[in-house]
Amino acid sequence: MAPQFKAPRPVAHPTKSYWLSQTSPDLSNYCSHDALPDHVDTIVIGSGITGALIAHEILQRMQGKSPSIMMVEARELASGATGRNGGHIKPDCYKNHRSMEERYGADIGRHITSFEPQNMKETVQFIKDNGLEADIDLVETRSADVYMSESGWNNAVKSHSDFARAGGDVSDITLHEAAEAREKFRINGIYGAVSYPACSLWPHKLATKVIERCIAAGLQVFTNTRVNSIVRDSNKPNKWRIHTTRGAFTCDSIYHATNAHAASLLPTFHRSIVPVKGHVAAIEPPSPFLSQPLINTYGIQWGEDFDYLIQRSTDGFPLIYGGRDLAHKNGLPGVIGDWDDSKMTPEIITALRQFPFQYFQGWNHMTNFRYVWSGIMGFTADTFPFVGELPGLKQQYIAAGFNGHGMARVFLSARAVVQLAFGESVDPRVPPVYYSIASRLSTVFPEWETLLDEASALRQNNARLPSVL
Repeated sequence: MAPQFKAPRPVAHPTKSYWLSQTSPDLSNYCSHDALPDHVDTIVIGSGITGALIAHEILQRMQGKSPSIMMVEARELASGATGRNGGHIKPDCYKNHRSMEERYGADIGRHITSFEPQNMKETVQFIKDNGLEADIDLVETRSADVYMSESGWNNAVKSHSDFARAGGDVSDITLHEAAEAREKFRINGIYGAVSYPACSLWPHKLATKVIERCIAAGLQVFTNTRVNSIVRDSNKPNKWRIHTTRGAFTCDSIYHATNAHAASLLPTFHRSIVPVKGHVAAIEPPSPFLSQPLINTYGIQWGEDFDYLIQRSTDGFPLIYGGRDLAHKNGLPGVIGDWDDSKMTPEIITALRQFPFQYFQGWNHMTNFRYVWSGIMGFTADTFPFVGELPGLKQQYIAAGFNGHGMARVFLSARAVVQLAFGESVDPRVPPVYYSIASRLSTVFPEWETLLDEASALRQNNARLPSVL
């Protein structure tokens, strides 16, 4: 039997991220009451952007009613992946179309590839409709995927062509040949680039602003309240009993918005949603990048993996740069199954600091970190999140496993899981494969299993790495 990846709860004393440098003192450790209620109708587990949007969607449907809904968070509010990511919405609008078409056919492949740009547009519209642009530092711009290998560039051109041939909208996607790309995007050694609409923002502030409004609408919130187990209530079999570090209570419906930690409460997701550690740094720019900051967000495409970066438009213009997993001494398997965001990997941190100096034109000396941190993502075998009601667990729902693309997928996914729970028509833009929970849990993906086995063996044999087996 293949070894299982455990999914431990979030650890204490995580690294401090740039995005958590401006938290709300009233919300970070917020608790609605001194003690938990005995019963609520609905509980949302997790206070990141997924949990925030799910709570918002539920409360929108309860206007004029007396809401009975609670959110619990194991640590501070929105301090998980939402407080630790790259700070942008960067939709995959062409790059993986070729592989999607090979797997599902041209029509379904086009549907999947079209989703993330549509999700971004809806997210931006929601931000504007709620007057949050200034609060969360929204910047609408373009992203550039810059290709560091000739084969990667050739594959990108082919995938773009295949998407266009399949009827995909490529009207705002631009290909840049090597010379133009190097000049326009100020990076040496690239073979070409692809640019398209994207945006940057302060994700933690978005989540907390949404939660703040949900509290005003009746949401009860308890931070530093870890859920330890969920069982059927012995006296009321149609109710769920939730055991937490703050006490126990019953509820009717549960929404799991725990991403990488989903399997800690849902054992069937062991090896189906696996924690993967990412590293990000806020790097002080040299003077040429103060007088002329970068105006695009970036995806640094290495072939086997990619990095991501933005330059903030305020607050001293720090470069927010994440990735460099390939610098791990054990390569990509080194970060798979690592759930501990209180620690960082030294060789990755070194590579993050070196990259701008090595590749950016005019980055004329090594500069210092303002912050450097780690965070935990939830990855799946087929790269898609799980969205919907859990098989065999009536009135338990999930939206998790966003594969490091949460900001590009979460808005419509959170809405969809609530639409499903309320028996409504589901937004047709969300790829149906997201909802195929039972069949995907039972499907064996050989390459994924091999990768997990390699990562499992690595952790068993290396005392430096946290053991999740």
